[in-house]
Amino acid sequence: MITIVGNGDKNGINPIAMKPVMQEFGWILSPVQNPSGLHISMTIGIATKWQKLVGDLKKSVKKMKDDPKLNTNSTVATYGMTAKIPDDTFLVELLKSHSA
Repeated sequence: MITIVGNGDKNGINPIAMKPVMQEFGWILSPVQNPSGLHISMTIGIATKWQKLVGDLKKSVKKMKDDPKLNTNSTVATYGMTAKIPDDTFLVELLKSHSA
């Protein structure tokens, strides 16, 4: 598994804003929260393309630095929010529906 996390620097790259930029290169990454970041599961298929992934990350960073309007986002990460739900009944029911 790979997670790309921002360091919170206001002049740094916003990982949530990087999601659509990476999508232009064909990568589907999941946004995560606290701290803001992107996540991708490293499968065999992706592992064999690690050089393309790294290259596309570098291209995305350059693209975002060259065009600062790409470094903003209007969406929020929701991945991992279930860990914050105080009533785990919802989670039990969700797991039942996915394991049926």
